[in-house]
Amino acid sequence: MTIEQLNPLYTFQTFIVGLHNQFAHAGALAVAEALGRTYNPFYIYGGDSETRTHLLHAIGHEIVTRHRQARLLYISAHQFIKELKDARSRSRSSKFPELGRGFGTRAIQTREDYCNYHVLLVDNIQDLINQEGAQEELLYIFDSLYNSQRQMVFSSDRRPRELNAVERLQSRFEWGLIADMEPMDRETLVATLRRMAEIKKINLTDNVAFLIADKLKSLTNYSDYTRIRSLGLILETLDKFRAKASSSLNKYDLINEVILKSRKRSLPAR
Repeated sequence: MTIEQLNPLYTFQTFIVGLHNQFAHAGALAVAEALGRTYNPFYIYGGDSETRTHLLHAIGHEIVTRHRQARLLYISAHQFIKELKDARSRSRSSKFPELGRGFGTRAIQTREDYCNYHVLLVDNIQDLINQEGAQEELLYIFDSLYNSQRQMVFSSDRRPRELNAVERLQSRFEWGLIADMEPMDRETLVATLRRMAEIKKINLTDNVAFLIADKLKSLTNYSDYTRIRSLGLILETLDKFRAKASSSLNKYDLINEVILKSRKRSLPAR
């Protein structure tokens, strides 16, 4: 993978660090610096999907910069499953009993392709739930990469023991470092709103940023609204309703209306 294939916006420089994610951030930096020697595998869980993806891409960018000869693959678990199914359907040979799931020569080649990478980043590993064939393939790939001291990073919306996956695979996820990403604290939320407003070229005063943060913190489903996608919708909706700020509607009422309307525009996605 070349650096052009990673999202250019998802770097360590654009990643907002706070109390809720500083442990995961520190682990990610350590992994990028010393491939396969510090924390292997590195397992990130919790938070929202986009933030986890951001951190995986940031690791990828840093590795490409620090280790230019390293062969790196970023892939979602969904895409991993699809590639294995495609390989099975294209296989021309009969079943191979040692694979146990009816995979043929093309699948074997696909498996070996994965084993040739120096770094494997797999996003949203929870999508492997109820996919036992893909789990067994990942188990083989895991062992091959681990024995060769090649770095693996996985992200998930839950801890390894909650994956309901093959026991041997679950236990392997726990061999390295496990980092939990909690919902944003108030200060990090404000910093994130400021950064996003800057990127989207939306005028956001400190007063309004803190009003938004305080309103979100008061909600019972606070973590839903602090996902990056949801925060972006809040800022975009605020920008559209900017004219109301000069009317009889006070800023706090405006924030309430903006959050309500942004919620209706799109339900947060994990």
